[in-house]
Amino acid sequence: MRIIAGKMLIDRNAPDYLLDTPETSYEDSKNLIKKWHGKGRLLYAITPRFAITSTPEQLHLAGVLKKEFPDVYVHTHLSEQKSETEKVAQLFPNSKDYLDVY
Repeated sequence: MRIIAGKMLIDRNAPDYLLDTPETSYEDSKNLIKKWHGKGRLLYAITPRFAITSTPEQLHLAGVLKKEFPDVYVHTHLSEQKSETEKVAQLFPNSKDYLDVY
């Protein structure tokens, strides 16, 4: 079986027990990439839950990880629900649309 998985990145708008920080999400993910990516049939995915649960700082560090490890995957969610896209527009006013957040 091939598995592509990664640590969920969440640093806001979620229960406290799910939250990390931009720094811990970066360090934890980096360590997990080094430990698991490309081992047998295991691959790693940088995994911000979705824009509403990640700050710009966390998404920036996810991008840094992708540059450091260009062969890992990135997995997230985009929604076309009007209320969600409106919330994303509020949280990321400098992005032209939902996809541009990433």
